[in-house]
Amino acid sequence: MPLVKLFLGNGAGLTAQDTVPFALWCAAHHLDDFEEAIWTAVSGLGDRDTIAAITGSIVVLYAPENTVPEAWTLHVEKFDTSIFYK
Repeated sequence: MPLVKLFLGNGAGLTAQDTVPFALWCAAHHLDDFEEAIWTAVSGLGDRDTIAAITGSIVVLYAPENTVPEAWTLHVEKFDTSIFYK
């Protein structure tokens, strides 16, 4: 578990000031590795889902193509994206 969460917060305070800095730190330190970024984000405990969502949203834009583990993409809810691209 990163000690940086002691200084940046981990979302336990339920405020943006307590959540966003750690998420940005996780993303900045793992821009090339989506999986590691997410595991680092959830290791901080606190508001894990929000921190992981922020971190993942940033890293997926920078990391190499197909960086999200295939096993993860196979186990998500399927939805029709065609309604968004008419």
